[in-house]
Amino acid sequence: MAHHIRKPKSRSSPPLTIVWRRIEVLRRDSASPRSHSPEQVHRLALSIDALGFNVPILVDPTLRIIAGHGRLLAAQELGLREVPTILLDHLSPAKARAFMIADNRLAEGAAWNSGLLREQLTELSLAEPDLAIEATGFEREGIDLQLAGGRRGARRRSRRPAAVASRLRPPVAAVCAAEEAPDVG
Repeated sequence: MAHHIRKPKSRSSPPLTIVWRRIEVLRRDSASPRSHSPEQVHRLALSIDALGFNVPILVDPTLRIIAGHGRLLAAQELGLREVPTILLDHLSPAKARAFMIADNRLAEGAAWNSGLLREQLTELSLAEPDLAIEATGFEREGIDLQLAGGRRGARRRSRRPAAVASRLRPPVAAVCAAEEAPDVG
């Protein structure tokens, strides 16, 4: 199957190019309103280590970071010397600042579909038994809490047979089993 690359009809923004840059040339933006706890940076580092550096750091023409402060800190934790970057030189300083805020804030409005998340984590556990669930950003203990929060109201039974759930590594198997258990209280 051939894939065709289409050029955008309108030139609202220029083509984006990934450039690997040395960490020390990148400038953190002290005015960035988002902070990153050591725990979150460590989770980002686990993900980058297991899955690769797949989301470049976005920078302005002065190499000040617009988006990716946490990824930079994770790269430093991993001892990386270079990171992928994309230069956003088509944004005015005000639009770069607006994008910095939007990039962080807009993702917060998303919600998890706990049934689909459970299915994805189950399939990952079966397909890649050596892949640490923590690479997804969830902690083993946190998976139970995240999925439990999505079980209010009507509940559907898992589509996974019990034999599949028994082969899963905890806590994904425990989550699937908990979904099947009746509510008490």
